Amino acid sequence: MIKVFENFKYDKQNVRINGYTPRDISDIRQQISNELVVVLKGVFAKEDLQRVRENTVSYIAENPPTNPMIEAGVTNFWRRDDNPAKSAVKRVKQFFASFYWNDDLAGESDMMKAMSVLRNEIAGLPATYTIAGMEPDGFMTYGNVTHYPSGGGKLNKHQDPPNKQFAVIIASMSKKGSDFEQGGFYVEMDGNKLDIDQHLDVGDVYLMNPNCVHGVDAIDPQKTLDWDSGSGRWILFPALIEVKTVLGQKVEGLRDLEQ
Repeated sequence: MIKVFENFKYDKQNVRINGYTPRDISDIRQQISNELVVVLKGVFAKEDLQRVRENTVSYIAENPPTNPMIEAGVTNFWRRDDNPAKSAVKRVKQFFASFYWNDDLAGESDMMKAMSVLRNEIAGLPATYTIAGMEPDGFMTYGNVTHYPSGGGKLNKHQDPPNKQFAVIIASMSKKGSDFEQGGFYVEMDGNKLDIDQHLDVGDVYLMNPNCVHGVDAIDPQKTLDWDSGSGRWILFPALIEVKTVLGQKVEGLRDLEQ
């Protein structure tokens, strides 16, 4: 159910993930087509991701949340979602949106650019697709640092639209057993729930077919919801989206399976 690769490593100087072969890419495509999960071990340095976490916590503490219109040139911002009524998939999380055209907090933008280039190669898209900004076909990378707080951070079980991304790519910024004890990311295969977070360490990157049934079980639900301390589950997520989805238009294939 999980295919592991050890040779993918981030080259900070060249803003690339290197170390793999065309055969690796072909193998990943096959795994994703079969709706299996791919884990790339130790892609990013733990200390780099820890710095992003710390800077994000500071940014959230020092700036009010906003929710601006997503358009070319929009500034970075953070927002908090506590089961928003209009959301297509219910969730309890907060995130810092980091767009490629802005200065970032601590190098997260370059790391997500490298992930986007790898995602594009796996999907058969041009290497620089969405790197420079919004594309004429209506797609963009909506980069974000997401925090599911201890005390109930979660994401409902759902399916995402396949669109052009082919594979969802995410970097783990926390570790189950250290940053949180219960809950976390899972996929369902043949009716069975597979706990993916138990296989991940800080710095690992994982990929999955967006059509897989997946979600985030409540993080440490026995605790009091804690938005401010930074405890809980963290991810780095360069989401490839159709811009119209954040403007209130529904996209075929996005389904919340718990509503």
